[in-house]
Amino acid sequence: ISRLWKIIVAVLAVIIVVAVIAARYAIHHAEPILRARVIQTLSTRFNSQVQLGEFHVTVNKGLGVEGKNLSLRSNLYPDLPPQIAIDQFSFHTGILDMFRSPMHVGLVTLHGLVIHMTPKSERSAMPKIKKGHGKIKIIVDRIVCDDAQLTLMTDNPAKIPLQFDIHALTLRRVGSKKPMHFDAQLVNPKPIGDISSQGTLGPWDEEQPSNTP
Repeated sequence: ISRLWKIIVAVLAVIIVVAVIAARYAIHHAEPILRARVIQTLSTRFNSQVQLGEFHVTVNKGLGVEGKNLSLRSNLYPDLPPQIAIDQFSFHTGILDMFRSPMHVGLVTLHGLVIHMTPKSERSAMPKIKKGHGKIKIIVDRIVCDDAQLTLMTDNPAKIPLQFDIHALTLRRVGSKKPMHFDAQLVNPKPIGDISSQGTLGPWDEEQPSNTP
């Protein structure tokens, strides 16, 4: 019995040492690992070229992530302005989530979200491209955003693009292939007035984003 316990203790000691080494590695390399996951997830999810400016990770009861100057330029419309741009974003996740695939994030906070929807003539003229084969690396339960802006672009020089100022936006159940539930407080441009809206959005149409239900 004593020999068996020695073997068990030795195995447990090895497991603990491996876990400690893995945790130290994850903490030391958390910033480049998470940066790569964010870029790959967004690139795959939205079929876009992703540009990410500042990106920082802090260790305090888990991993705190903050990023700035994020933009997504659709692979379908590379000559047009970025379809999605975000001034700042942040989220928190556990250290052990670094070892899960996909990684789970409970809440993402956005500031300065800007969305441009392409004119119909541009959409119909663009050729189809093959979907990427990347994997979704991060799954998010909820996204909260303030001071967002949605612009419906037009190809008619005589018309002004419709711009919706969104004071508050919450997205829930943000899965890779699932509709998202949303709550939004926004200003309607024509006629001008405040709107409170709820419903579902998605799943995201990678080939024709503006056709997303």
